[in-house]
Amino acid sequence: GGANIAGGEKATIGGGWGNDASGNDSTIGGGVGNTASSVLATVSGGWNNTASGIEATVGGGESNLAAGEGATIAGGLNITVTGTYAAVGGGANNSAGGQYAAVGGGANNSASGSWATIGGGQGNVVNNQSATVGGGAGNEAIAPYATVGGGEDNEASGMNATIGGGDKNGASGEESTIGGGRANRAGGGQSTICGGELNQADGQHATIGGGFFNTASGITATIGGGEYISVTAQAATAAGGSHITVSGDYATVGGGQYNTAYDYGATIGGGSYNTAGGAATIGGGEANVATGYASTVPGGEINTAAGDFSFAAGTGALALDQGSFVWSDSHGFVTPTVSMGIDSFVARAAGGFYLWSDPSATTGVALFPGAAAWAPMSDRNLKENFSAVDGREVLARLVELPISTWNYKAEAPSIRHMGPMAQDFHAAFGLGEDERHIPTVDADGVALAAIQGLHAIVQEQDARIAQLEADNAALQQRVESLEQENAALRDALDGLEERVATLEREQSRNISGIPQASSLLGGWSGLLALAAVGGVWAWRRDRKR
Repeated sequence: GGANIAGGEKATIGGGWGNDASGNDSTIGGGVGNTASSVLATVSGGWNNTASGIEATVGGGESNLAAGEGATIAGGLNITVTGTYAAVGGGANNSAGGQYAAVGGGANNSASGSWATIGGGQGNVVNNQSATVGGGAGNEAIAPYATVGGGEDNEASGMNATIGGGDKNGASGEESTIGGGRANRAGGGQSTICGGELNQADGQHATIGGGFFNTASGITATIGGGEYISVTAQAATAAGGSHITVSGDYATVGGGQYNTAYDYGATIGGGSYNTAGGAATIGGGEANVATGYASTVPGGEINTAAGDFSFAAGTGALALDQGSFVWSDSHGFVTPTVSMGIDSFVARAAGGFYLWSDPSATTGVALFPGAAAWAPMSDRNLKENFSAVDGREVLARLVELPISTWNYKAEAPSIRHMGPMAQDFHAAFGLGEDERHIPTVDADGVALAAIQGLHAIVQEQDARIAQLEADNAALQQRVESLEQENAALRDALDGLEERVATLEREQSRNISGIPQASSLLGGWSGLLALAAVGGVWAWRRDRKR
C-alpha cells in the first residue's frame, strides 16, 4: 500500500495506507494510519491504532492505544490499554491501566487496578487489584477483590466486597455483600443485604434479607425483611414486620408492628405494640408488656408480666409479682385481673372453670359461673360398681377416727386447720387413690353416710323418748288423781277428828266427876277414830277396784 513505513528490523506491513511499523519484529496487517512502535508489537488493521508496548496487540478498530507490555485491544473505538498484559475486548472509550487488567467491552469503562476486570457496560470503574465489575452503568469496585456484578451506580469499596446488582448500592465493609435492590449500604465486615431499598447493615456479620429502610447495626444482627426495622444488638433478630426495634443482645422479634425487644434474650413472636425485656417472651397479641426477667405473655391484649418469672395471659392480666401466674377473661378490658402476691396463681373465668382428668373429658371438677366452691362431677351415668353403705357402721368408724388441729409444714404455725390424717382416713374407710390424700368427694360421702346413720339412731331414740313421755304422762295423771284422793281423805279425816273432839268435850262436861265414865268415853273416842280410818281405807280400796 502507499505511504506505509516498515522501519523496524524485521518489521512487516501487510497493506493499507499510512501505516508505520517502527518496532523491531513489529507487524501491521493493514488499515490506515496505524502504528506498531515497539518490539513484537502488532496492529492487525483498523484506523489510527497504535501498539506501543512490547508485544502489544491491536486487533482493529479506531484510535486505539495498546501501550503496556503485552497489552491487547481486540477492537473498538478510542480504547487505551497501558497496563502490562492488560486487555480490552472492544467498545468505546474504555481503558485498562492496571497490569493484567481486562475490559470486555462497553463504553467509558476504566480498569486501573492490577488484575482488575470489567465485563462490559458503561462508565464502570475498577481501580484496585483483582476487583471486578461485570457490567451495568456507573458501577465502581474500588477495593481489592471487590466485585460488582452489574446494575447502576453501585460501589463496592470494601475489600472482597460484593454487589450483585441493583441501583446505588454501597458495600463498604470488608467481605460485605449486597445482592441487589436500591440504595442499600453494607458497612459492617462480612455483612449482607440480599435486596430491598434503603437498608443498612453496619454491624459485623449483620444480615438483611430485604425490605425497606431497615438497619442492622449489631454484631451478627439479622433482619429478614419488612420496613423501618432497627436491630442494634449482638446476635439480635427481626424476621420482618414494620417499625420493629430489637436492642437487646440475642433478642428476637418474629414480626408484627411497633414491637420492641429491648433487653438480653427478649422474644416477641408478633402482634402489635408489644414490649419485652430481659429473657422475657411475648407470643403475640396487642399492647402486651413483659418486663420481668424470664416473664411470659403468650398473647392476648393489654397484659403485663412485670414480675420476674411471671406469666400473664388473656385480656388485662397483670402479673406484677415474682413467679405469679395470672389468666384473665374478656372482662379484663373493664377490670384487670391482678396477681395476689409472690408465686400466686390467679385466674378469672366468668363463664366457669372446668378441669378434666380423663381423655374423654367426663371426669373432673367444675367451678360454675358465680360459684364459690368446686363441684366434682357426680352424674350417675359416669359411675359403676355401686355398693350399699351401712350408715351406723360408718358413724362408728368415724367416731373412732382421730381428729386434730394442725398446720402444714409449708405454712406458718399460726395458721391452723382441723381434720384427720390421710393415713387414718384411708385405714378407716379404704377410699381414694392412696393413703396420702383425702378426696373431698370421699370426705363428703363419709360425712353424709355418718349423718344418715346418726339420723337412724336419733329416730329410734326419738321413738323411745316418745313412749317414755307417754308413760310418764300416764303416771303423772295417776299421781294427780291420787293427790286429789289424798286431799279428799285429809279433808274427811280432819272433819272426823273435829267431830270426835267436839264429842269428847261434850262428854267431858256431862259426866265430869265420874272417872270410870271418863275413861270409858276416852276409849270410845279412840274406837270411833279407828273406825273412821278403816272406813276411809275401805273406800280407797273400792275406788282402786
